[in-house]
Amino acid sequence: MSNSVVANLCPYLEGGVVTQARAFYNIIFDGFYKFNDNCNQNIGGKITKSELPIKEEKKIQVLLKTALFPNPNNGNFVISLNEKVKSKMETVFIYDVAGKLVYEDKLDTEALDNMEVRTTLANGSYLVKIKLQDGSFDLHRLLITK
Repeated sequence: MSNSVVANLCPYLEGGVVTQARAFYNIIFDGFYKFNDNCNQNIGGKITKSELPIKEEKKIQVLLKTALFPNPNNGNFVISLNEKVKSKMETVFIYDVAGKLVYEDKLDTEALDNMEVRTTLANGSYLVKIKLQDGSFDLHRLLITK
């Protein structure tokens, strides 16, 4: 099941996973998309799933240009640029599971191929979004355990 399918489900029936899928969708596509809750109320007031058709996304091939290690970590980690990539890292964003930006670091355009990141983030799961100078983005899941 793709992220867009989950994001279009009813959050009252499916719970927090729908909210997280919506936040993740907006992070990936670098914007804000307002989702409909796709819930219907019948005469008894019970919430049921909508019968609206959901449009399936095309399959996307992912080629990562960066690596993040170690993972899990204690908040300190290294982002390494693949040596075959001509573009340099430009900005690093870290989002919590609710989609809130909790860390941002803009890099010098002459930055090295490896970047050490030191954070004071709490234990948990985060999404690291790395913007490259060629306009592309890499996404990594980050686990912090102290």
